[in-house]
Parts: sequence; structure tokens; C-alpha cells
Amino acid sequence: MADKTKPTETVEEKLVELEKLHGELVRINVRGHGYVAFRAPTSGEYQKMFDHLSDPKRSNASTQRALVVACRVYPDTGDFKAILEAKPALARVACDALDDLAGGDLEVEAKK
Repeated sequence: MADKTKPTETVEEKLVELEKLHGELVRINVRGHGYVAFRAPTSGEYQKMFDHLSDPKRSNASTQRALVVACRVYPDTGDFKAILEAKPALARVACDALDDLAGGDLEVEAKK
């Protein structure tokens, strides 16, 4: 029986290829749907997310969804949208990981 917690060789090869093209990726195994992968947001995409978060006419959910759609590199658009419809919390989970990938996990060292 195949281990569904790890990407198949074909998927792994594709993810390695995408990593060479985009740099470090966030990979998420979505139960029942397989892997999704995201590149780091550009500084413009990251700034746009914060601009949208401060806009009272926009919801946090739609802002998160827009960022993950922009940063998605795997699977293709149609498959990804179907996964996002089935698992809408994926946008929140992915945004947390994208924040880290964009430098949100940096540690501050302060000397006094």
C-alpha cells in the first residue's frame, strides 16, 4: 500500500523542479486531495495583502484566499480551486506558512 503522507515520485519530481524555479516552497498535504505547494510571496504581493487587511470592505478570508491563489505553484489552477472549495481553511493555514516563508519567522536579537 502506498504511503499517502508522502508525495509520489512523479509529484516529488515536479515539486523539486518547481523549487529550483521558485526557491523554497511551502508544501501542504491536504488529506484526500494530495499535495499543494506555494512559492514565497513577492514584496508587492505581501504589501497588497496588508493593504487589503486594512480595508474594511474586504474580509480577511478573501484576502488570504487571494494571496494563496497568487502564490500557488502546484497543482494546476483548476485542481487547486477545487481543493480550496473543498477545504476553505487551507487559505488560512497556507497564509500562516507563507508569512514564515516571507520572513515572518525571523528572530529578533536585541542587545541592551
